[in-house]
Amino acid sequence: MSVVLGLCSECKKKRELHIWSNSALDYVHGNYEQICRRCTLVRQVAHARAMAACLAVLELELTRLDDDEAAEARGPEGAAR
Repeated sequence: MSVVLGLCSECKKKRELHIWSNSALDYVHGNYEQICRRCTLVRQVAHARAMAACLAVLELELTRLDDDEAAEARGPEGAAR
């Protein structure tokens, strides 16, 4: 990641920009974005909120899997109690 001065592709303001690309090959072929730090943080916050919303569902699924494994370990007699 390098820093240049230019127009942000998100907010269209002239700021110090970070050049983001997935790989050196993408960068060489012009597949990159120039985004200011503020717009980068806005994207990161939105992503973090989306991932936080999934946390409760993932924890519930993990608990169910653990309960199922514990029931299997007890065998048929332990599950009937």
